[in-house]
Amino acid sequence: MGKLVTIDALPFADFIVSRLLKTLPSFPHSNRAVAETAVPIEGDDWYWADDNAKVLELLSLPAVWRAHPEAVTDVVRFVCAMCDGPLIFRRIAAPRFSIEENEGGRGRFLHSLMNISCDLEHGEVALGMRFHDGRTAKNATFGGNYIRFRHGLVTHTVDAEDGIYRTAIEPLENGVRLIWTSRIEYKKGVFSKQKIYVGDLTYTCTIVSDSMFVSFRADFDISPDVELSDVVLTFGCDRLSHNDNNIRYEMVSAATEGGPVRQAATRGGGINAPLKGSPYWSISQTSHMSGFAVAIHSLPVEPARVTGLKGQCNIMSRLHWVASEHEFAGPQTGRISAAERKIITAGGFYADTNLYADSIARQCQLSDAGAPPTDFSVSYDYGAEINAMARCLRTLADPDPPIVGDEADALREQLTSKLDTLIASYDRYFVKPARDDTSAVFSRSLAFVALAHVELLKMNNDGARAEALRELCTLIARFERPNTGVDGKPQSGFVMGSSNDALPYVDCHAPCMLALVRASTVLETDEWLEAIDRGLAAFCLDTQKFFFLGDQKIDVVCVDFQDGWGRRHRLETFWNFKSGLCLQLFGALRASPHAGIQRVWEKNRLRIELLEVFMRARIDKSLRQHDDGVEILTSVLSAETNSETQPWVALGLVGES
Repeated sequence: MGKLVTIDALPFADFIVSRLLKTLPSFPHSNRAVAETAVPIEGDDWYWADDNAKVLELLSLPAVWRAHPEAVTDVVRFVCAMCDGPLIFRRIAAPRFSIEENEGGRGRFLHSLMNISCDLEHGEVALGMRFHDGRTAKNATFGGNYIRFRHGLVTHTVDAEDGIYRTAIEPLENGVRLIWTSRIEYKKGVFSKQKIYVGDLTYTCTIVSDSMFVSFRADFDISPDVELSDVVLTFGCDRLSHNDNNIRYEMVSAATEGGPVRQAATRGGGINAPLKGSPYWSISQTSHMSGFAVAIHSLPVEPARVTGLKGQCNIMSRLHWVASEHEFAGPQTGRISAAERKIITAGGFYADTNLYADSIARQCQLSDAGAPPTDFSVSYDYGAEINAMARCLRTLADPDPPIVGDEADALREQLTSKLDTLIASYDRYFVKPARDDTSAVFSRSLAFVALAHVELLKMNNDGARAEALRELCTLIARFERPNTGVDGKPQSGFVMGSSNDALPYVDCHAPCMLALVRASTVLETDEWLEAIDRGLAAFCLDTQKFFFLGDQKIDVVCVDFQDGWGRRHRLETFWNFKSGLCLQLFGALRASPHAGIQRVWEKNRLRIELLEVFMRARIDKSLRQHDDGVEILTSVLSAETNSETQPWVALGLVGES
């Protein structure tokens, strides 16, 4: 298809509504949401909270909203339902489960949101968050269990994996049950070869397609002729910090009646956290941005039996092994049992132990009641949802809003309430920590929240909101990394993270600058003009080798960046969503009434407009006309769009509103 004669948002929105907006699997709060792709990828239908928010930003344009009011309602309901207090959950999925391997106690299983494997002869079950790209990793290996008991006058600790003699992988209608049994015995004396058998310990792990919660149960059948005392059963996590794909853990936390208990890993040290009666405990990462940090959450079924956590750290001050202890005090005979529900996440506010103790327990109950599989990691683009809600409110405040009356009033009230909660939460969990240390913050999320404040200020010139916007932009400015261009002149890149991923990826660089441009306009300030000018200077054209179905030679617009070691990087816009963000930036510069912005634009206009022509040409070659709308392929070499590309590029093509 050739160039579009007019850039109208509606054909792009039409495609979303007709192809990407799908009926949700057993989701009680909304009938429909936008799936990642029109055709499931590898059999998966995923529904991202932040991508639905990006779509909502496009759907909130007045003409689009009027054309698709039911779609707007459904997407708003979905985005709001993904919020649980300060948490915005990442995605839900249509349930699926398949057994990929089952042989001799070894198995591999595919869950809609997890990769699962087991080696039952060694008492291990591994879970990994599942994606369709390089983010997939092994988040947790459950194992390293032991049992402790007193027999006669002596207390014995026995490795639960040493005596495994029976395993089973039992397929279920909607999942799998993994079972392994150990013969528990101890040596009669230090130098004796005689062993005393006291019972069988059976672990059972149950995984089902319609939940992310995994159930672990330990059943200890004490031999009929034996009486034991003070038995302790355990649930362990082993080989925690393998560091493949940044999987490492540094903190254990637990909720107790006396308040949260937290213990950090020490170099080669141990973990010994007494916590009688804990209903929740976790292992979490502190060495990554909160939105990407991993955690393992555990809900003991009988909290009163929990007495503490034991563990071991490696020489890198990371956790290697941690186990919870469930105690059965006094004489014991027959069968005793303990159980925990576990779930993994890859992003969250883990320092707030009580928040997760409440939320994970509540979500576990909802999952058992029929909620769809949900990734309880926080949204990647936490802030996109805030921006979309603010954009909807501004459209509702237009002189000729797309909906009126009771429906508009109810929606306005719902969005205002959610925004108040989420903006306050963002300040608590992101902004306040970033005042001292920006390493915990993802720059793009700061940009989205700043853009939300811009939208709200356009409705009401509130002094407190203006100051909040100014602080957000001040934080964004701390992600600027001045460097030297190929001409020896100053340029800048706005990096993704201040310590982790400290490169100016285009999808971070452009939104940060977009936020500064729009904020400068609404605040009528010249404070960030030089940073905007330096950021524009970093855009360039480059020829690169790119791997996509084999090595490809591509000509792309990039952000040029010279790091502190003098190495030059060219961060590309091969994927069209990055170009869409750049076009939004260039449109905002062009449309701004701010005199200083216009001076910066005129200084850079000729070079940027040439790059813009090149970007638009690549996008034009990525457009596919359908009877029900226009699709924007994810790249010029791709076969389809996705829920991020379609709205972001469309907003870039439509221009500033």
